[in-house]
Amino acid sequence: MSKEDFYSEKKTSEMSPHYYGDIIRAIFVSAGVLMIVALPFYKNQIPVTPTEAILSIIVLGILAGFMSPRQKWVSIVDGVVSLVAVLVFEYYAVLAYKSVGQIFTGPFFLLNQVLAGLFFITLYLSVKTFRSTYFD
Repeated sequence: MSKEDFYSEKKTSEMSPHYYGDIIRAIFVSAGVLMIVALPFYKNQIPVTPTEAILSIIVLGILAGFMSPRQKWVSIVDGVVSLVAVLVFEYYAVLAYKSVGQIFTGPFFLLNQVLAGLFFITLYLSVKTFRSTYFD
């Protein structure tokens, strides 16, 4: 890659029509903010310590910052993180739904369901980005 290519002002869509990193970044940041806002309210219901939750949110933000069409490895890591997040948040959404009647079950279920949906979208887009980067 020449110096001109590295510093060119091409839009990411011009570089690769199947690059979805900008959308993935926006969803990761949005999910991170949602998790930060919800953490104080649900710290006793999540399966990890608040420190582990905060570190997970920070990792999400770091991955969002690394997302770039030039950093091809990030689409793989984003896909793996998205897969794990879908599994975790959907699992806890199902558990929250099954335990109807406990205090805050409704909002906790909804939060987990929204986060699982957001990470499902990023999983799909990460796989599309990975496929176009490595196989097209």
